[in-house]
Amino acid sequence: MTRIAAGDPGIWPDILLRIATRRPKPRGLEGRLQSLRAALLDDERDVILESLLSAASARRQLPGRALSTEDLAYLRVK
Repeated sequence: MTRIAAGDPGIWPDILLRIATRRPKPRGLEGRLQSLRAALLDDERDVILESLLSAASARRQLPGRALSTEDLAYLRVK
């Protein structure tokens, strides 16, 4: 979400609305957030820690910055 917030806000409503009309609905994130909320309310430290470890692992798997322009691609979304 911080990358979305750092970008051009004018492009995101169309992208998000397009995603919302596709099947299946993005319920995976909803379920994970509800589970995390329940863990916070129930003081379930192990569940919270596992969620944070999972997020850290996923973040480490994202590609890093491109070092040269040859590694970049241009994508135009209409």
